[in-house]
Amino acid sequence: MTANESETSRLLEVEYLRLQASIDKFDEQRFKIKGWSITVAGALAALAINTKQVSLFFVAAPVVLFFAFMELIYTNVQRSVIYRSNEVERLIDIARREGVGAAHDSYTFGMGKMFKENKFRWREVPGLLRRRPHLTLFYLGMMLALLGAGLLWIT
Repeated sequence: MTANESETSRLLEVEYLRLQASIDKFDEQRFKIKGWSITVAGALAALAINTKQVSLFFVAAPVVLFFAFMELIYTNVQRSVIYRSNEVERLIDIARREGVGAAHDSYTFGMGKMFKENKFRWREVPGLLRRRPHLTLFYLGMMLALLGAGLLWIT
């Protein structure tokens, strides 16, 4: 193995470890966003009950939508990191089986390019949600509970 091949293999492994750490951080952030949405919605619901202001139930629903949107953005970026991780993993596998070769010529170290190219596109939202139905159910369930409580309060 030449010095260049050894360096390419080392960079692939370093990047792969960074990508895995990034995926874990995005999971943590998404979990925090869910926690924030529950906390804020619960606080607004409690305030609505204590102050007898039903409108707070209806204010809480768009807040839940905001947190859902935040999680969609994080999910979109995380998806790009996962794709990059899969690509690097494939290159590591090829390097271990066949050595560094033509498949590695287009490899560029670093995640910066991936983040520049990753743009949020509304047309990709249905695909994101189709692969993660739990997101839809979680936020839809919260909104329906808030709106239902507000409607029950009115009647």
